[in-house]
Amino acid sequence: MPRPKILPVILSGGAGLRLWPVSRRSMPKQFQNLIGEGSGTLFQQALLRLNNSDIFYPPAVIGHEEHRFIIEQNARQIKADLSAILLEPESKNTAIAITVSALWAQMENHDYILVIPSDHAIHNIGAFHKDIAAGLDICLQNNETIYFGIKPSHPNTGYGYIHHEAGKLKNFVEKPDTSHATALIQQESLWNSGIFLIPVNRYLEHIKEIQPALLLSAQSALKHSIQDLPFLRLCKESYQKVAATSFDKIYSESLTGGSVICASFDWSDVGSWDSLLALSTQDDSNIVSRGNVVTTDTTNSYISSDGTLIAVSGMDNVVIVSTKDALLVANKDKAQDLKVLVNKLQDTKKPQACEHYIKHCPWGFYEILNQSDNTRIVRMIINPREHLVLQAHNKRSEHWVVASGSLNVTINQKNMLLTAGQSAFAEQGAHHRLENNSDIVAEVIEIQVGDISELEKDTVRFEQRVRV
Repeated sequence: MPRPKILPVILSGGAGLRLWPVSRRSMPKQFQNLIGEGSGTLFQQALLRLNNSDIFYPPAVIGHEEHRFIIEQNARQIKADLSAILLEPESKNTAIAITVSALWAQMENHDYILVIPSDHAIHNIGAFHKDIAAGLDICLQNNETIYFGIKPSHPNTGYGYIHHEAGKLKNFVEKPDTSHATALIQQESLWNSGIFLIPVNRYLEHIKEIQPALLLSAQSALKHSIQDLPFLRLCKESYQKVAATSFDKIYSESLTGGSVICASFDWSDVGSWDSLLALSTQDDSNIVSRGNVVTTDTTNSYISSDGTLIAVSGMDNVVIVSTKDALLVANKDKAQDLKVLVNKLQDTKKPQACEHYIKHCPWGFYEILNQSDNTRIVRMIINPREHLVLQAHNKRSEHWVVASGSLNVTINQKNMLLTAGQSAFAEQGAHHRLENNSDIVAEVIEIQVGDISELEKDTVRFEQRVRV
């Protein structure tokens, strides 16, 4: 009898605040290319390592509705098939996300799910597949959850630990201090990778016994969900009744047993700038530099720029990260403490704390280049064969200049094709639509003039998007 296949469930939530300013709530680390050119985003890497049809079904993704277009576009860019995209109306940690995913898997007649975070780095894909297959063999014999742990290299206080005896789970310890972490390592405890292989029916039976209210809320969230193009929007009212609780807390710490496998694959949670420094290729001075960076007499540092020149001299053990709207300078040894800084930014109402300067849309993305009281200049990337719906603005006009590619523009009853260097203008109240009917991306500069204080309220849409 052939071995059954596994449905991977990718958890794409989480803000990754310790990688600010690159990672923010509206564009967290899993959707960023942090490792280097050609590697893709962490989310794309997670999808690609599941590309083994002998072991896996196409994965399901569960994440925040705010990231729905990023999820879809990341998958489309690497031509990854997905079984489903489940959208949470708000983040409530991993317990509800995994329970909803297990219920959906049960509805689709899947017996086993592999829960994996979307923001980790694993390079030895062959070893990863081998370990998952070995875990499934144990799961088939014992009908129990399999926990994949990582052999610690040092007493890291930013990780959770799996304490086990003879391969059987005893308990979880979440982010211990240095002395406790050292003691756990001496007891051969493992770092918690956040990767779990779960027998669906057994898991749901356990949840019904130990967390019946959670199960009822998850069932309601799925029952009252709404299909929206490729997305399944989970019920907001059902989610509001759920406390934000982790899978480890409500399940793993409540039940003894379960098997623990010490993974043979390499692993990093890419959780902070110092961990990214250790993961990246360093020069002879132990420096990782990305982008427009020049250094002299500098050592043991991570320096990254997405455009602005960073010149560094006479520094050691620092993290310097520049984006188009924020600059971070920090001691590398304090990189784990960035959440405190980001919380302070939030308290002082700094928009850069949470909002990213790039905004993803169903047709592509845009970034704000400049903004004043009555003018906003935006760079738009419109994907091939995509369009903005017919719309109008009563308080602002819009002027488009094509930088590259081509753009079909409809203004009231007039249609025109613009190529690089050409432009069009829509006055206030004009009905307009932008379309990229070519096979290459269109780069467009949009200049908005007028009352830009409430952009969305000033947008009247006359049609719905239809995905062909």
